[in-house]
Amino acid sequence: MEEPNPTKFIEDIISPISRAERRNLLLASTTGYLVAKVDLIPTKIEALGITLTPPVQDKIVVIVALSITYFLLAFIV
Repeated sequence: MEEPNPTKFIEDIISPISRAERRNLLLASTTGYLVAKVDLIPTKIEALGITLTPPVQDKIVVIVALSITYFLLAFIV
């Protein structure tokens, strides 16, 4: 029987691609949490001179939800 190699136990099991997907999922989830719990939805983007009306704000919530779904599926795959 072969002895276990101790370096196998400290080896990184997450690939760089999975690590990037996990980071993106964490950022999108944090944004979604802030939108849901703190009601942090932008009303004005002054750098671009854009004012967001309530119907557009609802679409931002949908976009955040879709991005979380996308990053979750990308991380799972």
